[in-house]
Amino acid sequence: MTQSSALKGDLASVAQLLRKLDICMLTTRTARGLLTSRPMSNNGDVEYDGNSYFFSYEDSSVIKDILKESPQVNLGFEGPKHLYISVSGRARIIRSKTTMEEHWLPELKRWFDQGIDTPGIVMIHVKGSRIKYWQQEDQGEIRLKNWVSGSITIIPLSILGKFILLYIRIRKLRGFT
Repeated sequence: MTQSSALKGDLASVAQLLRKLDICMLTTRTARGLLTSRPMSNNGDVEYDGNSYFFSYEDSSVIKDILKESPQVNLGFEGPKHLYISVSGRARIIRSKTTMEEHWLPELKRWFDQGIDTPGIVMIHVKGSRIKYWQQEDQGEIRLKNWVSGSITIIPLSILGKFILLYIRIRKLRGFT
């Protein structure tokens, strides 16, 4: 498999590509069991480490889907040079003003005119568990199981022609379970 210089099959290179992509499609499961997607902006919060954050309103359909149907979601990104990134993970809703403030940008006032004090504002936190990516003939997968502070080891599982499957094992720091 020929790897492009930007796509090396590790979290750092995928994170570098995600920094340039603002809009993703956030997919949830509805009450009828259907999958539905809507565009969401990462709002310039682009230091990707397996966690994504999005602002929304408490009474929106995306929040109802996450809280009532399933916290399992998918983020779909599309970029230049036939780049596609899929992040599967678990969503949770954050109501803490302190946490929201850490991710707030002035540009968000366009949708939330009172800032983090806008009535009904919440933040969606998506903790990624699996990242799949494709760019032209390159593709791969990164698993973020049991994501905790620690070191990341990338272990090639198998090489099948043009495809390299990757598994990331997280070694927990001493004292963490």
